[in-house]
Amino acid sequence: MTKKHFTILISFEKYISNHVLKKKLKKNELGYIPRKGLYRKFIESTVQFFLIFYSIVIAGTLNAKTQFYLTIVLFIGLIICVMLGATIIRAQKKLDLILEDLFADPDNPIALVTNKAKKKFSVGKVIGYIIPIFCTGTLLLAFIFSLTGGLKPQ
Repeated sequence: MTKKHFTILISFEKYISNHVLKKKLKKNELGYIPRKGLYRKFIESTVQFFLIFYSIVIAGTLNAKTQFYLTIVLFIGLIICVMLGATIIRAQKKLDLILEDLFADPDNPIALVTNKAKKKFSVGKVIGYIIPIFCTGTLLLAFIFSLTGGLKPQ
């Protein structure tokens, strides 16, 4: 292969790769193709950590010896769970937007499989919304009860 042929081949390869890249980028207003797998992994790992931390807070409330320690454990646990829960909910909202964008293209394999499966119930929404809200809500109620004296250590 001569230098001229090599130069033509390289320029053709650049043209094709730029053309394919631009075609893909036109599908997304943000300028890049979002990766739903990254958000899903982030949500799963954060929810696991959230549930472990929630369990530790519950164990700490059960082992509290005085009303003061019970209230402190619940308060610190509530603050951290609110922050973790807000992070999970925000990531779930982003994932929902990405999936909505992917479902808008009827030729997308994700949209085709989802339409064939006729999905009625989303476990992702339970993990992303209901679990953080429920756990944080129970800690909030326990904290309020511990302040009012309705929840006492054993």
